[in-house]
Amino acid sequence: MNFKYSNELNFLWETVGNELKVLSRETILSIMTEYYSCDRNVKSIMKKYNLSFSPNRLNLNFPQIVINKTCKYDQTCLQMKLPSRTILSSNYNESNIYCPQCGHEPHESFCMCKNCQLCRERQNEIEKEREIKLEKIKRKKLIELTFKEPKIKIKDLNLKEKLYISAMLQSLASEDLLEIGPYINKSESITPFEEKDLEILSDFYDKDYLKVDGSKTDVNILDIINNGGINFAYYMTTYQLNFREDLNDVELYKILRHPDRKEFLENKVKTFELWRKIAIDECLAYLNYRFAYYHFPKFKAGRKTIDTFSSLLTNFSTSQIFNLIYMSVKSAAAYTCNASIPIRRAQNSAITNLNHYAGRARDENWNLIDYHIPYNMGKGSAVDIFYNEILQIGSKGWTQVPSIDIIEKLAIK
Repeated sequence: MNFKYSNELNFLWETVGNELKVLSRETILSIMTEYYSCDRNVKSIMKKYNLSFSPNRLNLNFPQIVINKTCKYDQTCLQMKLPSRTILSSNYNESNIYCPQCGHEPHESFCMCKNCQLCRERQNEIEKEREIKLEKIKRKKLIELTFKEPKIKIKDLNLKEKLYISAMLQSLASEDLLEIGPYINKSESITPFEEKDLEILSDFYDKDYLKVDGSKTDVNILDIINNGGINFAYYMTTYQLNFREDLNDVELYKILRHPDRKEFLENKVKTFELWRKIAIDECLAYLNYRFAYYHFPKFKAGRKTIDTFSSLLTNFSTSQIFNLIYMSVKSAAAYTCNASIPIRRAQNSAITNLNHYAGRARDENWNLIDYHIPYNMGKGSAVDIFYNEILQIGSKGWTQVPSIDIIEKLAIK
């Protein structure tokens, strides 16, 4: 409603304030006309009509008006207190409109009339009933998730799955080895990347390697979707292992927590490929670590960058590639000193620098110093398990170029 003053408004003269009641209607109309015309200041208007009260009270003494709207509760015509000139000049919002019968204020976001209070109470009751009903559905769904039928045996897992299950248990298993998670309470990550960790949890759940522990999982993390299905937050869920084995929980945890080293060494090609994947993850994590140091935006590696690291691992160890990353990102940061260079372009130049430095290091036989993982850069428990427990070469996992020959020599010992 855009308020515009007119002497033709439907005035309620009985509502005139005490300080104007002594004046005739014609005089009050003249005062209001002059007041809303804004041609004169309020003090001069009051002086003209010998009004002695505070100027900011003038409009409060004006009669209220009846407007062409009715109350939604009792259909009484709504009334309005005439606004001040200051309010009109600052986008009038109709806050002065009310119902004289029930007190309803239609433009008040939290109206305190009895009808509005009753409506809110009813809405709260409906919402509580809805929440109770939804919680019952969620609890039923949670029970279904808890009694998920195991479909696979440990021997059917591939090497990558065995490594990541071991890392998952190291990172998320409880001290008594009776539950897994939730991920938000992890002691350390599984891989260097939280996104990848959550993908691993999701994949293990979808393959039925895990089931939800209904006794330890908050029902409120579940969401019922339109088709009657359910979504839940993988990172807030407590899990149980779910394998078709004649073992108690603790025995199952111990077997999966310490995968058979011999099985990895006998499958040299698969273990070599796994080594390279782990090394690529480490390189990507260190690349983002160095980018963060120079306040570059988070870098989302695509096939080009992954292929670059895959190629470098043919001739360089992870620790040597860390050295190359250090130089490359430092050069990219220097590139940003040119004000005309977009930040993303400078960031992408780090990958070009990486190939350039690698080529020179190879052709000129650079003696690259080994750069190890910084103490404040998460690497994930899978790295330690692979190098320390499976290959049992410790820090050499970083300082040696991934090679099938190394795995063969380890298998002979």
